Amino acid sequence: LKGHPAEKAGIREGDRVVSVDGKAVRPGDVGALRHILLSHAPGDVLTLVLERGTERVNLSVALGKYPSSGERAGRNRLPPEP
Repeated sequence: LKGHPAEKAGIREGDRVVSVDGKAVRPGDVGALRHILLSHAPGDVLTLVLERGTERVNLSVALGKYPSSGERAGRNRLPPEP
């Protein structure tokens, strides 16, 4: 997550999103999480409940602009092998 907007929001690798603004997110249901996030506009502030190990963490997160498909494709590329 280094440099990713999620890192700036306080989300750590291994955190599991439990709910967004009171809407439950089933474990591993990335599509539902994406749907909830895309139903909001950039700048909206959402309350996330995360599971971090054995603890529950509440975060208020301001949404940024959703990257274009080209920007997303560039982020998902692996660095070249040495």
